[in-house]
Amino acid sequence: MEQASICLVSFPRSALFLAIVFVSWTGLSFPVHGAETIPSWQAEWQRVLETARKEGVVFVYGPAGSDARKALADAFQKKYGINVEYQGGRGTERIVKMKAERDAGQYSVDIHVGGLTTPLVSLKPVGALDPISPALILPEVKEPKYWQGGKLPWYDKEQMFLPALYRGRTTVFLNTTMVKPGEIRSYKDLLNAKWKDNIILDDPRGTGPGQQLITFFLLHRELGQPFIRALAKQGLFVTDNRTIQRDSLAHGKKAVLLGGDFAVVEASIEKGLPIAHMQTKELKEGGQLAFGGSVLELINRAPHPNAAKVYINWFFSREGQTTIAQELGFASRRADVPNDHLKPWQLATPEDFLIDSQEANDAKDSVVKLTKEIFGF
Repeated sequence: MEQASICLVSFPRSALFLAIVFVSWTGLSFPVHGAETIPSWQAEWQRVLETARKEGVVFVYGPAGSDARKALADAFQKKYGINVEYQGGRGTERIVKMKAERDAGQYSVDIHVGGLTTPLVSLKPVGALDPISPALILPEVKEPKYWQGGKLPWYDKEQMFLPALYRGRTTVFLNTTMVKPGEIRSYKDLLNAKWKDNIILDDPRGTGPGQQLITFFLLHRELGQPFIRALAKQGLFVTDNRTIQRDSLAHGKKAVLLGGDFAVVEASIEKGLPIAHMQTKELKEGGQLAFGGSVLELINRAPHPNAAKVYINWFFSREGQTTIAQELGFASRRADVPNDHLKPWQLATPEDFLIDSQEANDAKDSVVKLTKEIFGF
């Protein structure tokens, strides 16, 4: 059988008419020269962004302070022209308010940014959170190659938590006129008689750095409960008053502060007071890795769902992560965000213990029980 061949010839008008009818009837289409198709993600992003601008606002709960507002509200608002209704405050207070509103049938919050533990135990169990993964649109956010280790650092299988920012947590602060360099190389060195009645401990009976430090001690394989009990016999000065902690250390009333607020201490150092951080790498047992008040959650039944999606994609983008990390003193888990704005004591090491882990969260009841037994109610 001979193969059919096609040659270009001049069609009569009748043949051209039949060809047009054939194409129309079969539904065939041919590319038009110069026409361009955009990727599906880009079409979705344009649609979401356009709708978000019509919504006009995104409601964000976050940490208190002008630095937090600048990082989490002002930068986004300037980029997209979408107003950010930002309310800052203590994590527990924000959660209580949010739950009260939801119980009353009011759904005003789109995004929550803060610590991991409180929403993990208070919001997720009552169905107040939505997964973040369906809201991720931009390739630079969704694709694993942009993240350290080649994967998105999901915390849970439901993908409601994507802790992208972290810092190494300093747990030991020293009065430099009372402690010589290299004199403390292990937490166990604090059991030396020299430091008796010379140590301040941030009160571990309530949430905060003191409780996290005791959790670290309890779960550390080389420390544990025996070390905590031995440390308690060192005549610890236990207080949650950050001003008293700072002044007692700075003026030589005490030599060591355990679990203090790094921001308070850092301000004192900048004023020239004789205080120093101990870097975690200087301690045999290492230190803590913490997410701090940097974990984003998408609130269920968000009143501005498209604006919330735009905010989420900005938050996890290179630009968003760089802005937040630099303003608030975090390191990013993105592979393309530099950490040169951080001081050595803020950089975590692979040996550092993740204090915001599920293991640490599960140990909370044991920690509270132990600290109340040792330090009283």
